[in-house]
Amino acid sequence: MTQYVCTVGPKGQVTLPIEVRRQLGIEPSDKVYVVIEDQKVVVRRAISSVMDLAGSVPPLKTPLSDRELREIAAEGMAQEAVRRGQP
Repeated sequence: MTQYVCTVGPKGQVTLPIEVRRQLGIEPSDKVYVVIEDQKVVVRRAISSVMDLAGSVPPLKTPLSDRELREIAAEGMAQEAVRRGQP
């Protein structure tokens, strides 16, 4: 585990070291999540576009047909409607 020491400024701001920004792919004006997990602060790069998700899910071994994709989407929308209490 690599550790970095950062100083908290008077406004509560912390500058992420360049090594951290490079490893996480954080650029100026990018958004990040700051999460508290088990009394630890975790910084994650926020997803700003669908392109940030590219490659995050492995491809299917067998591609789905258009019909199968529509059925899966319809089922997901129906489950979401039930969750929200919509008919």
